[in-house]
Amino acid sequence: MYAPRAALEHLSHALLAAGHLPEANPLPLFLARGQVHESLGEFEAARRDFEQALQWKDSLQNDVLSHNVLSCSRVSGKLGQMRTDF
Repeated sequence: MYAPRAALEHLSHALLAAGHLPEANPLPLFLARGQVHESLGEFEAARRDFEQALQWKDSLQNDVLSHNVLSCSRVSGKLGQMRTDF
């Protein structure tokens, strides 16, 4: 990713816009933003976004996204362990 800060800004704006749409599913946006935070070393922010994605997981009908959420939840758990290791 060449411009992660710009990506964070755009994803945050997209999440705000999705909040105004009654049938919007922000899960892919939370996943993407969490991955950008993770790439920047912002692990606490990444964990928060992955946890938000997990909250949306129950409403999923897409198996690929569901798999991505579960993968991110494992990463989120590892990030929490990494934080306590220091």
